[in-house]
Amino acid sequence: MSKSLVTRQPELARAPFPGDGIRNSLLNRRLTPNSQRVNRQACRLALSLALCLLGTALFLAGENGPQNVTASRQAYESGLALIRQGKIKEASAVFEKGLQQDPSNLFLLDALGGAYSLQGRDKDARRCFLAALHIDPAFTPARKNMALSYFRAGEFPLAKKEFEKLAASPGTQPLADLFLGMLAERDQQFEKAARLLQSAGPMLFQEPQGLIALAHCDYELGRQDEARRILAGLNRLSRVSPGDYFQAGRLCLQQGDYSESQIFFESANRLAPGLAELDYYRALTLAELGRLPEALDILRVSTSRHPDARELNLLGHIAQKTGDTKLAIQSYYRAAELEPEMEENYLDYSELVLNSENYVLALKILDAGLAHIPHSYRLMVEKGAVLDKLLRRREADEVLRSATKIQADNRVAMTSLAVVEAHDLRLSDAADTLRQAIARYPADAYLRYYYGLVLVQLAEKQNMAPSAVEPARHELEEAIKLNPTYADAYYQLAKTYLGTDPAKAAEELEACLRQQPDHYAAEMELGRVYQKMGRRSEAERIVAKAIRDKKAEKDKEDTLPRIEEVKPSGGGTSMSTDKEKLP
Repeated sequence: MSKSLVTRQPELARAPFPGDGIRNSLLNRRLTPNSQRVNRQACRLALSLALCLLGTALFLAGENGPQNVTASRQAYESGLALIRQGKIKEASAVFEKGLQQDPSNLFLLDALGGAYSLQGRDKDARRCFLAALHIDPAFTPARKNMALSYFRAGEFPLAKKEFEKLAASPGTQPLADLFLGMLAERDQQFEKAARLLQSAGPMLFQEPQGLIALAHCDYELGRQDEARRILAGLNRLSRVSPGDYFQAGRLCLQQGDYSESQIFFESANRLAPGLAELDYYRALTLAELGRLPEALDILRVSTSRHPDARELNLLGHIAQKTGDTKLAIQSYYRAAELEPEMEENYLDYSELVLNSENYVLALKILDAGLAHIPHSYRLMVEKGAVLDKLLRRREADEVLRSATKIQADNRVAMTSLAVVEAHDLRLSDAADTLRQAIARYPADAYLRYYYGLVLVQLAEKQNMAPSAVEPARHELEEAIKLNPTYADAYYQLAKTYLGTDPAKAAEELEACLRQQPDHYAAEMELGRVYQKMGRRSEAERIVAKAIRDKKAEKDKEDTLPRIEEVKPSGGGTSMSTDKEKLP
């Protein structure tokens, strides 16, 4: 998406900024892996199982509980009845009263701990479970609930120890395997996790989060069809929450299964319209499917009800793609107002303005962002690009040198600095900068390409002397090995053969055009080479095509909106760098 340090000078070709190092299109961003899901999902699952297991524990206690202590049994059964009615606090009071008369009763201790768990009183719950286990370490119901309590609190190492103890008993092994499998999936131990989850047997098919974890493992292990089959099983379960459907949709979206993702998100929306983040992901999925008007409708409604910076940013992207520049401007503006620390808003906003070649306004936007995020690597690199466009190259140089010190992986800033130096006709400085960067990142295709490009320009100053041509040729060949799809690398390589080997030059130019059929400079150069080789009809054909491609490019540029100033939807002042007047 980022245009940044591109040049209109023919000798520097039309080399795009290495956008992968800065940011990708929002519509192509991938999600956080399932193994890093936030703890609240695990908490919700643990709580749902705690409900289930508490009922089981109480049921068992009803069969095997205190037979000789009438008061304890009465307290136990009364509390159980209250829990079944949803009166958790009242049940807790009954269990507490029963324990006053029989403080070492295992079943009352476990029941009270379960009731506390249902109220979110985790510390009190654990105190009860520990008391029961201190009396009888083999008392399984308390160990189950203790393990779940640790799991719910995100204390996964402690939960793992408890589940491993439960795994030693055939009666509790399926439950233990289910949770140990989910913990292994969280730690990205996908083969181990899949094995444990599958061994949970029927219990796995009672818990949607377990199925989602297994599907994630299968996706990661390359078993896409099996993952889809497992996720399809969600619809056969009797207890699937909106959050379960939401997580299944996110997993499918992460894996690029957009149609399946959309189905799960719509299932979540039917059960719980307005679920947190759901509208964002519904719109994102529809955008991936090319259904942009539907995505716009969702985001318009959602942001009008509850303005959200991320949704507004996505709305800006989709509006841009549909040609609604005004809506895109308003969306980015509002997003930056809501979250001034979110750098994507300034980056995307400035890029929209850059497309209209209003570099002064783009600089204002970036300065506004840096006023809030002064050490943003991406904003500083983009600012260097804009300053270069404004021919303020000394300032661009300073900004980019500062950016190189912000983070360890600074290859984008180094490349951008080299571009500025080349534009400033300091080709030797540019070559030195790139040489240093390549020493750190030898496998970076774009660094290799741009170094080769600069070396070609230095060779041209020496009338393409063989001693100067060979290093350029080597770097460009290395760049092509690392990225065979990058068209301009072939074009620059062809230049090294123009004076000595027209046939080889033609071969490289043809390779360039296979990757980018409308590469105007390559088309014109190939026409000249064909003329030299006596292939006149082919030369005329390729030159005619070049002229058509150039005109099409000019027509497209003429249709771009010209943005002179930016205002919020309700009017107001134009962009300011003042922190009190956000873009």
